[in-house]
Amino acid sequence: MIYPKLPKAMTAKTGSETELSRQETTAGDDPLQKPLSAADSQGKKSSILSTKKLSTPQKTPLLAAGYRVEDYDAITTIAVAFETDGKGDHYIFTSQNGVEHFLKRKTATGEASGKSTFCVGDKTRILLEQHGFKVQKSAENASELAEFLVKNYKNDSFLFFCGIRRMPTLRQIFDENGMDLREVEVYDTVLQSKSFPQSFGAVLFFSPSGVESFSRENDLHNTFAYCIGPTTARAARLYTNHICIAEEPTIEATVQAVLDNPPAFTE
Repeated sequence: MIYPKLPKAMTAKTGSETELSRQETTAGDDPLQKPLSAADSQGKKSSILSTKKLSTPQKTPLLAAGYRVEDYDAITTIAVAFETDGKGDHYIFTSQNGVEHFLKRKTATGEASGKSTFCVGDKTRILLEQHGFKVQKSAENASELAEFLVKNYKNDSFLFFCGIRRMPTLRQIFDENGMDLREVEVYDTVLQSKSFPQSFGAVLFFSPSGVESFSRENDLHNTFAYCIGPTTARAARLYTNHICIAEEPTIEATVQAVLDNPPAFTE
Protein backbone atom coordinates (compact mmCIF):
# COMPACT_ATOMS: atom_id res chain seq x y z
CA MET A 1 0.00 0.00 0.00
CA ILE A 2 1.29 3.45 -0.89
CA TYR A 3 0.20 5.89 1.78
CA PRO A 4 -1.44 9.13 0.57
CA LYS A 5 0.54 12.28 1.12
CA LEU A 6 -0.81 14.53 3.85
CA PRO A 7 -1.58 18.19 3.09
CA LYS A 8 1.37 20.54 3.39
CA ALA A 9 1.56 23.73 5.33
CA MET A 10 -0.14 26.81 3.90
CA THR A 11 2.02 29.76 2.91
CA ALA A 12 0.97 33.26 2.00
CA LYS A 13 2.37 32.76 -1.50
CA THR A 14 0.64 29.52 -2.44
CA GLY A 15 -2.48 29.47 -0.32
CA SER A 16 -2.35 25.68 -0.29
CA GLU A 17 -4.12 23.55 2.29
CA THR A 18 -3.12 23.56 5.92
CA GLU A 19 -3.94 21.36 8.87
CA LEU A 20 -2.50 23.78 11.39
CA SER A 21 -5.76 25.61 12.18
CA ARG A 22 -7.93 22.54 11.71
CA GLN A 23 -8.58 19.77 14.17
CA GLU A 24 -10.98 16.86 14.52
CA THR A 25 -13.90 18.39 16.37
CA THR A 26 -17.19 17.41 17.91
CA ALA A 27 -20.48 19.10 17.14
CA GLY A 28 -20.47 22.72 18.19
CA ASP A 29 -16.70 23.12 18.09
CA ASP A 30 -15.20 25.71 15.78
CA PRO A 31 -12.77 23.84 13.48
CA LEU A 32 -10.99 27.04 12.50
CA GLN A 33 -9.16 28.93 15.19
CA LYS A 34 -7.74 32.37 14.69
CA PRO A 35 -3.91 32.30 14.74
CA LEU A 36 -2.12 34.50 17.24
CA SER A 37 1.21 36.03 16.28
CA ALA A 38 4.27 35.45 18.41
CA ALA A 39 4.18 39.09 19.43
CA ASP A 40 0.60 38.70 20.73
CA SER A 41 1.21 35.41 22.50
CA GLN A 42 2.24 35.03 26.12
CA GLY A 43 3.84 32.22 28.11
CA LYS A 44 3.31 28.84 26.52
CA LYS A 45 2.00 30.36 23.31
CA SER A 46 5.33 31.96 22.39
CA SER A 47 7.54 29.07 23.51
CA ILE A 48 8.86 26.60 20.96
CA LEU A 49 10.74 23.36 21.51
CA SER A 50 12.82 21.68 18.83
CA THR A 51 13.49 17.97 19.27
CA LYS A 52 16.74 18.44 17.35
CA LYS A 53 19.54 20.85 18.17
CA LEU A 54 19.29 23.84 15.85
CA SER A 55 22.20 25.75 14.42
CA THR A 56 22.33 29.52 14.96
CA PRO A 57 21.09 30.28 11.39
CA GLN A 58 18.22 27.82 11.86
CA LYS A 59 17.20 29.29 15.22
CA THR A 60 17.62 32.99 14.39
CA PRO A 61 14.37 33.45 12.37
CA LEU A 62 12.31 32.13 15.29
CA LEU A 63 14.06 34.38 17.79
CA ALA A 64 13.62 37.36 15.47
CA ALA A 65 9.88 36.62 15.29
CA GLY A 66 9.65 36.89 19.08
CA TYR A 67 9.58 33.22 20.05
CA ARG A 68 11.45 31.73 22.97
CA VAL A 69 13.25 28.66 21.67
CA GLU A 70 14.53 25.60 23.49
CA ASP A 71 16.18 22.70 21.69
CA TYR A 72 17.65 19.31 22.47
CA ASP A 73 18.36 16.03 20.71
CA ALA A 74 15.46 13.67 21.38
CA ILE A 75 17.30 10.82 19.67
CA THR A 76 20.83 9.77 18.86
CA THR A 77 22.23 7.02 16.65
CA ILE A 78 24.85 4.37 17.26
CA ALA A 79 26.66 2.22 14.73
CA VAL A 80 25.98 -1.50 14.49
CA ALA A 81 28.21 -4.08 12.84
CA PHE A 82 27.03 -5.11 9.40
CA GLU A 83 28.15 -7.27 6.52
CA THR A 84 27.31 -7.08 2.84
CA ASP A 85 28.79 -8.63 -0.26
CA GLY A 86 27.84 -5.55 -2.25
CA LYS A 87 25.53 -7.57 -4.47
CA GLY A 88 22.51 -5.69 -5.72
CA ASP A 89 22.00 -3.53 -8.77
CA HIS A 90 21.41 -0.36 -6.76
CA TYR A 91 21.80 1.15 -3.30
CA ILE A 92 19.08 2.96 -1.33
CA PHE A 93 19.55 5.45 1.52
CA THR A 94 16.61 7.23 3.17
CA SER A 95 18.57 9.34 5.66
CA GLN A 96 21.90 11.03 6.30
CA ASN A 97 22.34 8.70 9.27
CA GLY A 98 22.29 5.71 6.94
CA VAL A 99 24.96 7.28 4.75
CA GLU A 100 27.18 8.33 7.65
CA HIS A 101 27.13 4.93 9.32
CA PHE A 102 27.65 3.11 6.02
CA LEU A 103 30.72 5.28 5.37
CA LYS A 104 32.28 4.19 8.67
CA ARG A 105 32.99 0.88 6.96
CA LYS A 106 36.58 1.05 5.65
CA THR A 107 35.68 -0.47 2.28
CA ALA A 108 32.56 1.65 1.79
CA THR A 109 33.98 4.00 -0.84
CA GLY A 110 35.25 1.13 -2.96
CA GLU A 111 31.96 -0.74 -2.69
CA ALA A 112 30.04 2.32 -3.83
CA SER A 113 32.24 2.95 -6.85
CA GLY A 114 30.07 2.85 -9.96
CA LYS A 115 26.99 1.78 -8.00
CA SER A 116 23.85 3.73 -8.88
CA THR A 117 22.09 5.05 -5.80
CA PHE A 118 18.64 6.30 -4.84
CA CYS A 119 17.85 8.35 -1.76
CA VAL A 120 15.37 10.45 0.20
CA GLY A 121 16.13 14.13 0.80
CA ASP A 122 18.40 16.70 -0.83
CA LYS A 123 20.82 16.71 2.11
CA THR A 124 21.17 12.95 1.85
CA ARG A 125 21.84 13.34 -1.88
CA ILE A 126 24.48 16.00 -1.31
CA LEU A 127 26.25 13.86 1.29
CA LEU A 128 26.25 10.88 -1.05
CA GLU A 129 27.60 12.88 -3.98
CA GLN A 130 30.34 14.34 -1.79
CA HIS A 131 31.58 10.79 -1.26
CA GLY A 132 31.48 9.74 -4.89
CA PHE A 133 28.06 8.09 -5.13
CA LYS A 134 26.13 8.38 -8.39
CA VAL A 135 22.66 9.46 -7.28
CA GLN A 136 20.07 8.61 -9.90
CA LYS A 137 17.04 9.94 -8.06
CA SER A 138 16.32 11.88 -4.87
CA ALA A 139 12.73 11.84 -3.59
CA GLU A 140 10.96 13.79 -0.84
CA ASN A 141 9.92 10.66 1.06
CA ALA A 142 10.12 6.87 0.96
CA SER A 143 6.68 6.42 -0.61
CA GLU A 144 7.54 8.72 -3.51
CA LEU A 145 10.85 6.94 -4.04
CA ALA A 146 9.18 3.53 -3.97
CA GLU A 147 6.61 4.61 -6.56
CA PHE A 148 9.41 5.73 -8.86
CA LEU A 149 11.36 2.49 -8.45
CA VAL A 150 8.30 0.32 -9.02
CA LYS A 151 7.61 2.16 -12.25
CA ASN A 152 11.16 2.28 -13.59
CA TYR A 153 13.26 -0.48 -11.97
CA LYS A 154 10.85 -3.27 -11.13
CA ASN A 155 13.16 -6.09 -12.31
CA ASP A 156 16.29 -4.82 -10.54
CA SER A 157 17.66 -5.67 -7.08
CA PHE A 158 18.35 -3.21 -4.26
CA LEU A 159 20.39 -2.94 -1.07
CA PHE A 160 18.75 -0.64 1.47
CA PHE A 161 21.15 0.68 4.13
CA CYS A 162 18.97 1.62 7.05
CA GLY A 163 18.40 1.80 10.79
CA ILE A 164 17.01 -0.95 13.00
CA ARG A 165 13.96 1.21 13.82
CA ARG A 166 13.15 2.00 10.18
CA MET A 167 9.63 2.51 8.90
CA PRO A 168 8.24 -0.42 6.85
CA THR A 169 7.28 1.72 3.85
CA LEU A 170 9.87 0.44 1.36
CA ARG A 171 9.54 -3.19 2.43
CA GLN A 172 5.76 -3.15 2.09
CA ILE A 173 5.74 -1.57 -1.36
CA PHE A 174 8.56 -3.74 -2.68
CA ASP A 175 6.88 -6.92 -1.40
CA GLU A 176 3.53 -5.94 -2.91
CA ASN A 177 5.23 -5.55 -6.28
CA GLY A 178 7.45 -8.63 -6.07
CA MET A 179 10.67 -6.61 -6.07
CA ASP A 180 14.05 -7.66 -4.66
CA LEU A 181 15.01 -5.60 -1.59
CA ARG A 182 17.68 -6.57 0.95
CA GLU A 183 17.74 -4.46 4.12
CA VAL A 184 21.16 -3.90 5.68
CA GLU A 185 20.99 -2.43 9.18
CA VAL A 186 23.91 -0.06 9.76
CA TYR A 187 22.77 1.88 12.84
CA ASP A 188 20.32 1.90 15.71
CA THR A 189 18.30 4.80 17.08
CA VAL A 190 18.44 5.49 20.80
CA LEU A 191 15.65 7.52 22.39
CA GLN A 192 16.87 10.27 24.71
CA SER A 193 13.65 11.00 26.55
CA LYS A 194 13.49 14.13 28.68
CA SER A 195 10.71 15.51 30.86
CA PHE A 196 9.95 19.22 30.60
CA PRO A 197 8.26 20.95 33.55
CA GLN A 198 6.71 23.56 31.28
CA SER A 199 4.45 23.18 28.24
CA PHE A 200 5.17 24.64 24.81
CA GLY A 201 3.03 26.31 22.21
CA ALA A 202 4.70 24.27 19.50
CA VAL A 203 7.13 21.39 19.16
CA LEU A 204 9.25 20.71 16.07
CA PHE A 205 9.65 17.06 15.07
CA PHE A 206 12.03 15.55 12.54
CA SER A 207 11.34 11.81 12.77
CA PRO A 208 8.78 9.36 14.16
CA SER A 209 11.39 8.30 16.73
CA GLY A 210 11.66 11.92 17.88
CA VAL A 211 7.89 11.99 18.40
CA GLU A 212 8.05 8.78 20.41
CA SER A 213 10.95 10.00 22.52
CA PHE A 214 9.26 13.30 23.42
CA SER A 215 5.87 11.71 24.08
CA ARG A 216 7.24 9.17 26.54
CA GLU A 217 7.72 11.93 29.11
CA ASN A 218 5.49 14.78 27.90
CA ASP A 219 1.92 15.51 26.81
CA LEU A 220 1.30 16.74 23.26
CA HIS A 221 -2.49 16.94 23.50
CA ASN A 222 -2.81 20.75 23.45
CA THR A 223 0.40 21.42 21.54
CA PHE A 224 0.99 22.17 17.86
CA ALA A 225 3.33 19.70 16.16
CA TYR A 226 5.38 21.00 13.23
CA CYS A 227 6.64 17.98 11.29
CA ILE A 228 9.40 17.60 8.71
CA GLY A 229 7.28 15.22 6.60
CA PRO A 230 4.12 13.11 6.38
CA THR A 231 5.63 10.02 8.05
CA THR A 232 6.59 12.07 11.10
CA ALA A 233 3.14 13.68 11.02
CA ARG A 234 1.46 10.27 11.20
CA ALA A 235 3.41 9.54 14.35
CA ALA A 236 2.51 12.92 15.88
CA ARG A 237 -1.17 12.40 15.04
CA LEU A 238 -1.27 9.67 17.68
CA TYR A 239 -0.84 12.39 20.31
CA THR A 240 -2.30 15.60 18.87
CA ASN A 241 -4.70 16.76 16.16
CA HIS A 242 -2.76 20.01 15.73
CA ILE A 243 -0.48 19.13 12.82
CA CYS A 244 1.51 21.22 10.34
CA ILE A 245 3.78 19.65 7.71
CA ALA A 246 6.75 21.51 6.23
CA GLU A 247 6.72 22.32 2.53
CA GLU A 248 10.04 20.48 2.11
CA PRO A 249 11.65 17.75 4.24
CA THR A 250 14.33 19.98 5.77
CA ILE A 251 14.97 21.56 9.15
CA GLU A 252 14.85 25.00 7.57
CA ALA A 253 11.45 24.35 6.00
CA THR A 254 10.10 23.06 9.31
CA VAL A 255 11.20 26.28 11.00
CA GLN A 256 9.65 28.29 8.18
CA ALA A 257 6.36 26.46 8.68
CA VAL A 258 6.14 28.00 12.16
CA LEU A 259 6.71 31.48 10.74
CA ASP A 260 4.18 30.98 7.93
CA ASN A 261 1.59 29.34 10.19
CA PRO A 262 1.90 30.59 13.81
CA PRO A 263 0.42 28.31 16.46
CA ALA A 264 -3.33 28.98 16.72
CA PHE A 265 -5.02 29.13 20.09
CA THR A 266 -8.53 29.78 21.29
CA GLU A 267 -8.74 32.85 23.47
